[in-house]
Amino acid sequence: MLQELLNKQAEFYYKVKSVASLRQTNKQDLILEQIHHCIEELIEIRRELPARKDWSAKKYDEPNWDAVKEEAVDALHFLFNIFILLELNANEIVRLYEDKDNINYERLSKLI
Repeated sequence: MLQELLNKQAEFYYKVKSVASLRQTNKQDLILEQIHHCIEELIEIRRELPARKDWSAKKYDEPNWDAVKEEAVDALHFLFNIFILLELNANEIVRLYEDKDNINYERLSKLI
């Protein structure tokens, strides 16, 4: 399933880049551009979540969870673009994730 999403996003990404006449840019610049867009989407998520202050009696409205989810998926699109530029396939992503997850659990076990 992850590979299907990556393939679909790659198709979209390369169409967007061909429409934009793919500037003479190197891979590093393209990755940095995608990181920037991903961060912007994460900032949009933050804007959808009201800041809560423990010392304030002010009541906050419930966040618009649909908007939060939409922005999270937007960020995921840009993260997928980074994976595509790095030429990572689903198997590599899962393997790297599991490797890092194991490291995180090892670190956690040292704290407990």
